Amino acid sequence: MAVIPDKDVQSALNYALAMAFPTMAIVWENTKYTPAVGTPFFRVWMLPAETDIITIGQTPWQERKGVFQVSVLYPISIGFGVPKGKAAEVVAAFKPNTAITYNTLRVIIDKSWPGPGILEDDGWYHIPVSIRYCCYSTE
Repeated sequence: MAVIPDKDVQSALNYALAMAFPTMAIVWENTKYTPAVGTPFFRVWMLPAETDIITIGQTPWQERKGVFQVSVLYPISIGFGVPKGKAAEVVAAFKPNTAITYNTLRVIIDKSWPGPGILEDDGWYHIPVSIRYCCYSTE
């Protein structure tokens, strides 16, 4: 099966998140979801950066970098401890130098970090977790 880098990078990261958190509801990019009242969930996005060509020749190696954004959403009024703990679990699941392989494409986690908690208008406490990744391919 041919590697499709942009699709396979996202599939690798989505799969790793789903395996690390099998009981957490996850809202995948471009899917409709109505959250259950009082039930926490993740919402994810790929934020790719510009692809760089890092070698020369007929089939040059390309470096793909970007951020896999995992939003940790909890109902408001439960405090910050549990949501920040879950954000820390996401950071731990995507620690530096973690390698994730999907369809022969290897994605390396560079670093991950939680952002500040944000109260959203629709009744959710939101902590964004940014996961910086890179991968190399000739596709």
